[in-house]
Amino acid sequence: MERVVLLVDDEEKLRKGLERHLEDLDFALLEASSGEQALKIVAEEKVDIILTDLLMPEMGGLEFLQKLREWNIDTPVIAMSGGDAKEQFLDAGSLLENAARYGALEVIEKPFSVEQLVEIIDRLIPISAE
Repeated sequence: MERVVLLVDDEEKLRKGLERHLEDLDFALLEASSGEQALKIVAEEKVDIILTDLLMPEMGGLEFLQKLREWNIDTPVIAMSGGDAKEQFLDAGSLLENAARYGALEVIEKPFSVEQLVEIIDRLIPISAE
């Protein structure tokens, strides 16, 4: 059975690249280019795991995570960080600590390999849990 991944990132190239790789590995991928769009998807669809960028225009990743908590949505979340996000959040402490404070279970730094991502997903939502 496919595990459903919601990918939230304003970079279309990253979303399309991950879509190709994850679908080959028997994941179903839902895409959102913003936190607002992702909230609509979460309200309407069953999602097994969320992969969200931390820095996005309008509603950023941390605000999106806060909204998930307000809505009592306990779907596992992996936060993605690039150079700018890392610099911003490391100033206030550990990137993982700061993202975890908002509900992210893991942080993966861009660029990352599909293998790294799948390893984290498998740890957070094992196939046998279905």
